[in-house]
Amino acid sequence: MPAYTTSIIAPKKGDKAGRAGANWLVDILVNSNSSEAFTKNNATLPLFNAVNSSTFKPGPSAAVPGLVVLLNTTTNASAPFMGPMTNLAGLFQINAITGNRGPGSVNQVQLMWQVLKSITTPNATSLLSVYMVNGTAPLLVNATSAPELPGSRSDIAFTVAS
Repeated sequence: MPAYTTSIIAPKKGDKAGRAGANWLVDILVNSNSSEAFTKNNATLPLFNAVNSSTFKPGPSAAVPGLVVLLNTTTNASAPFMGPMTNLAGLFQINAITGNRGPGSVNQVQLMWQVLKSITTPNATSLLSVYMVNGTAPLLVNATSAPELPGSRSDIAFTVAS
């Protein structure tokens, strides 16, 4: 059994999400089969990550540091976005405990990101990938910088509307 599993709630496969490249939602679940996995991975939960906060930026999530979120159509039009290998996990505003086995025993978290600005190529099929790594995920992700934990990956293809 994998240490973590992920699920993408939104967008759904085949969705045409948002308007003008923005105004769409990414909603994911991260489950752990260990009651201590989020505690050991330095998770800060719950966390409201306001858009004006120093933690609201591409890169590792302050709430779930081992989370990787990639969008293959992410552009590098403006810093700090550096194309499709940019880890978007630090942009999730709502980071909540949705599964709790008792004190210190979190086994499920839900993370939501309302995409307010266009960071992607509109009207192109986009692949959203979510998975967990050991330790803290980097800003820029590749197979050697952040090898995914087996069984933790979820992918969904959708379109961001123009």
